[in-house]
Amino acid sequence: MLSGTTGDMILGNVYALLGVILVVSLVLVFVLVRFAKAHPLKIVVFAGTFSLAMAFAGNDLVNFIGVPLAGYQSFHIWSKSGVSADVFTMDQLGAAVQTPFIFLLLAGLIMVVTLWFSGKARNVTDTEVNLGRQGDGDERFRPNFLSRMIVGGALALGRWMMKWLPEALVRRMNIRFYQRIAEISRDDRPAFDLVRASVNLILASLLIALATSYKLPLSTTYVSFMVAMGTSLADKAWGQESAVYRVAGVLNVIGGWLFTALMAFFTAGALATGIFYGGPWVAIVLGLIALAFFVNSNLRFNKKEKETARLRAQELKPEKQERLFEVLREDIVSMLSYERAIIHQSMRYLNHENSAPVKKVEKDWKKFEAAAAKLKKIVYKVVLKKSAHSHEYGVALLFNQHHIEDLRMSLKTMVSLMVEHEKNHQTLPERDFVKPVVALKKEYDGFAERVIDKLAGDQLLNIDDLLHQKRELQDHLQATLNSLMVIASQKKITHKQAIMLSEFVLLLKNLVAIKARVIQNYQRGKDAEGTILDALV
Repeated sequence: MLSGTTGDMILGNVYALLGVILVVSLVLVFVLVRFAKAHPLKIVVFAGTFSLAMAFAGNDLVNFIGVPLAGYQSFHIWSKSGVSADVFTMDQLGAAVQTPFIFLLLAGLIMVVTLWFSGKARNVTDTEVNLGRQGDGDERFRPNFLSRMIVGGALALGRWMMKWLPEALVRRMNIRFYQRIAEISRDDRPAFDLVRASVNLILASLLIALATSYKLPLSTTYVSFMVAMGTSLADKAWGQESAVYRVAGVLNVIGGWLFTALMAFFTAGALATGIFYGGPWVAIVLGLIALAFFVNSNLRFNKKEKETARLRAQELKPEKQERLFEVLREDIVSMLSYERAIIHQSMRYLNHENSAPVKKVEKDWKKFEAAAAKLKKIVYKVVLKKSAHSHEYGVALLFNQHHIEDLRMSLKTMVSLMVEHEKNHQTLPERDFVKPVVALKKEYDGFAERVIDKLAGDQLLNIDDLLHQKRELQDHLQATLNSLMVIASQKKITHKQAIMLSEFVLLLKNLVAIKARVIQNYQRGKDAEGTILDALV
C-alpha cells in the first residue's frame, strides 16, 4: 500500500511521529473535557475501540487474505514464467509482496459485513461479557473437575497464607476485596464500568499491535478474551460464589479453541491428501460436503437463536410479578404436558412398539428440563421480595418449587430407566406380563389430562373429585405392583425386567401423588397472593 520512500520515512521518524500524536491528543482531549464537558473515560473508550479495530484489521486481515493471496501470487508468478508447474519453485514468494488495493478493500468489506450481521460473532461477544459481568445471574457454563480443582487449590493456598501473614496485612487485603454494591436498576446495570472498558480496549490493542509488528502469530480473539478475564478478576467481578463457573467457562473457551486448531490441522491434511490423489472431482465433492455442513450449522444456530430470543421474551417483567402464580400456571401446564407425553411414550416402549418412543422420550425430557429451569429461575427471582409481604405466600412459592423439583427428579429417574434399558439392548418382558402396566395407560392419561385441564382453566375451587380419582388410581397401581411381585417370585420374568417394571409402577405412583400436591399448593399460593394484593390496594 505504501511506497518504499513513505515507509522508510515513517520508520525513520517513529518517535517524532508518536510525540506529535501525543501532543495533538492531549490538546484535543483537554479541549473536549474542559469546554465540551466530555467524560474523559468515554473518550478513552472511543479511542480504544478505534485502536482495537485497527489492531484487529492489521492482524486478522493478514490471516484472512494471506492464504488466497499467496495462491493468487503463486499463479500470477508461474503464468509469467513459462515453466511447467511441476518443476517451478516458489522462491519469489520469499521477497516482499505488494498487495493489490482491491484485495484489501474487499477483505475489509467482507469482515465488516460479517461482524455486523453474523449471529455467531455476537455470540462470542456475549460469552466474553457474560463471563466478565458484575453481580449474580444465570451462569452459562457448568463446573467441571478442573475448574473445581483450580478454585479449591486457590482457596486452600489463601487459607494457608493467612496463617502466616500478619493480621493487619490480612485486614488491608480483605478491604481490597470488599465489593460495594450500588443500587442500580436491573435494566440499567452495565456488564462492567468505563474503567474496565478502557483497560480492556487499550491493553488488548497494544498487545495485538506489538505482536503484529514483531510478526508473531497470535489469536486476536484469544488476547482480547484473556485481557477481559484478567480485568474482571481484578475488578472483583468474580466472587467465591461464581468463581467455579467462570473458571469453567474460561477453560471451555480455551479448550474449544485448542481443539478447533488441532482438528483444523488434521482435517486440512486429510483434505489436501484427498484432493492431491483424487483430483478435481474429489475437490468438487468435498466442496459440496463443506457447503452442506455450513448450511446445516447455520440452520441449527438460527434455530437455537430463535429459541433463546423466545425465552428472553418470556422473561418475567416487574409488572407481571404481582400475579406470579398466573405466570407460573402457564409454565406448570407446559411441564405437565411434557410429563404426560413422556409417560405415554414410555408405555409404548414397554408395549414392544420398537425403540422410536425412547428417542421421543429423550426429546420431551429436554423440553421438560428447559421449562423446569425457567420456572426455578422465576420463583427464586421474586420469592424473597414477595415473602416480605407474606411469609405464607413465600412458603407457598417455595413449596411449589419443591413439588416441581420432586416431579423433575421422579421423571428423570423414569427417563434414565427407559433410555438405559434401550441403549443396553436389554430384552423387554413378554406382552402378557406387561399387560397389567400398559392397561393403566388410559386411566393415568385421563388423570393427567384432568390435572392439566383444571390448571389451564384455573378451575381449582373444588378438586375433591380429582383427589378421589387420584386415590383410585394409586390403589390400581398398588394392585398392579402386587401382581408384578407375584410374577417375579414365580421367575416368569428376569430379575432386571422385574426391577424395571416395579420401578416404573412406583414412579407412576409418585408422579400421581406429586401432581395432586402441585394442584393443592398452587391453590393455596394463589389465595395468599390475592390476600397480598388486597392489602396493597
